[in-house]
Amino acid sequence: MRLDGKGSEPAVAPHRFRGKNDKHPGHWTDLGAPQIWPSGTETTQASGEIRELLAEALLLLPEAQRSVVILRDVHRLTTHEICHILGITVTDARILLNQARAALRTALDDYHNGVA
Repeated sequence: MRLDGKGSEPAVAPHRFRGKNDKHPGHWTDLGAPQIWPSGTETTQASGEIRELLAEALLLLPEAQRSVVILRDVHRLTTHEICHILGITVTDARILLNQARAALRTALDDYHNGVA
């Protein structure tokens, strides 16, 4: 299980950020910025689809990321508890959690933007 993230994809796709020659390099592009999701009846009806999408996205995560995000966001364990269970450092846990959440957020953004 690789924990350092080397050789993996970036947590957020680079095309979602402004280029180095832009007035605001590294900032979100208009299309790349996280969006506020709609609320209401339509969202409630889609909740089953969203749960299924998240379940599938979780299965696609590398094992280390999946383990950390499930222990933290599903089982509500502390970072120190996660580190003890998985035998990893606090830094590794935070990196893995950030990468996992970014991947899940991308899956949800794609769904809401009609990409998925």
